Formats: sequence, structure tokens, C-alpha cells
Amino acid sequence: MSSEPQGRREYRLVREPKGRVYRGLLNVVPEYCPEFLLVQREQLKLGPAGVALLRALHPYRVHHERRSTWPGTELIGHFAHVHRFRAEGGAIQILKDAVSSLYAWLTPLPEDLCFLRADGDALLTTIAHEREGWMNLSDDERTDLARVLGAGALRRAG
Repeated sequence: MSSEPQGRREYRLVREPKGRVYRGLLNVVPEYCPEFLLVQREQLKLGPAGVALLRALHPYRVHHERRSTWPGTELIGHFAHVHRFRAEGGAIQILKDAVSSLYAWLTPLPEDLCFLRADGDALLTTIAHEREGWMNLSDDERTDLARVLGAGALRRAG
């Protein structure tokens, strides 16, 4: 799934961040990641809330492209619109207001919230419909995020 560059290790999320923990995660992750992704699969229709959400995030949009791959996913014979946004205060507030848990990013909303480091590597990857999430973290990042996520929330992958 991922390589482990620069002393980073992969950790699985043992439980879904919800409520206060989800909001806390969204407060901390942008300290390490200037951008995030949301995905709109072509074969699944966004609902009115999903359309409104992408419209609200438009001022923060960095890039949009039609792709079959993004962190954690490779589609066979299908495509998706991968939207990349700046992880700034207003955009993060929109993410907090839209849902109350990490795996709630499902159609009719955009899917698979992912946070990207400045080098383009994913720090946080999710596959919401499979209720899976993982993080590639240095020791210092793991310490910071463990404070937010709580004891036992991260398990070393492998």
C-alpha cells in the first residue's frame, strides 16, 4: 500500500475517529499537510449536499482531474473526479461541519478524505466504504496524533 520514506511507518486506525476526536484530528493533520483530497466517482451520483459541499470548497481548490487511482484506491474500468484542496482554516471548517466522523465521507457526498504532505505523499488515507483508514507517520507525528486519537487508536501495520 505504501512505502515508508523518511523514517515514517504505517499505522492502521483501530477505531473510527468520531465527534470530538474527528474534529481534533482535522485540527492537527493540517499542521503536517497543506492539502487534502476528496473523490467523486463517476458511476455514483452526488446528492444535493455533496454538490453544495464541492461548491463551498471551490475557493480552496488547487486541482481537479479525472483519474482511476488515488491513495488507497485503484479503479478498474471506471474513473473518478479527484479534487485537491488547500487545507486552510475555512476548508477544514467545512469538513468539520459536513460530517461528524471520518468514514462518513460516502456518496451522496464526495468520498475518501485523504491528507497530503507537501511532497505529495499521503499522511492520512481512507477508504470510507470499507471503513478503513491508515496513517504514515514519523515518531513525532505519531506522538502528536496519538494525543488526539486516544490510547490504542493506532496500530502498527505489518
